[in-house]
Amino acid sequence: MRHVTDPLWSLPLPPPILLTEAQMTFGQRLAVGTLWSFFEAWSHRLCHAAVFVALARLLSPSDFGLASLALVAVLLGQSLFGSGGMADFLVQRPLLQPRHIATTFWLLVAAGMLLMLGFLALASVLAAAFDQPELTALIRAFAILLPLNALAAVPDALLRREFRFKYLALRSTLSVIAGGAGGMVMAWWGFGVWSLLGFHLTHKLTEIVILWRAQPIRFWHRPAASCLREILGFAAYSSGARLPQDIEQVVMRGTVGLVF
Repeated sequence: MRHVTDPLWSLPLPPPILLTEAQMTFGQRLAVGTLWSFFEAWSHRLCHAAVFVALARLLSPSDFGLASLALVAVLLGQSLFGSGGMADFLVQRPLLQPRHIATTFWLLVAAGMLLMLGFLALASVLAAAFDQPELTALIRAFAILLPLNALAAVPDALLRREFRFKYLALRSTLSVIAGGAGGMVMAWWGFGVWSLLGFHLTHKLTEIVILWRAQPIRFWHRPAASCLREILGFAAYSSGARLPQDIEQVVMRGTVGLVF
């Protein structure tokens, strides 16, 4: 038994209380989310720069140029799935129901599949337009990123809606590291420009695994026609506002690819 004259500093301290995300107030979640968002931005940039430098020592400028031209197709498709596209409907809507999530998910998957099929059919035409015949196979291979982007868009939007930026930060950092490792292994074994495809595929698949583990989606709910009209109306307005920025990215990447 403790003696009454024992000093206070000899008393055992209570265990620290760690708040879960559900127990945090809106202000606390916003503050924590801001810190994780800052970490995500800088960790992603630093890791991406390190991977780029490592791959630049293993690949030629022409490899980067061909990959940049092939990614132009993916950028055109990503304008549908990015922060200005259909997925942001899930972030902005005040009252979100399972049918909204299911409709958005299947709409994105269908659009991604249709875009992939379109680029598979038009790959030779695009390669001829760039006067780079070897682009045909690359464009067809990079087109698989379009439905994969659709699989990542909905859980990403739901995590942003709930200010769960910790998982987004882990997604950004770990996916770049995994993609960089895959790309560098392929480059070391002499796969050339296909190493950059390995980087992007490994990056995206790692991203999907992390996002779906953090935010599982109940996508088996029946899509609703009313939700479809609402989503498409929002996406048309939001994507239209971002159209100049998307065009700028496509033009810059295409120009860099042609120069390389």
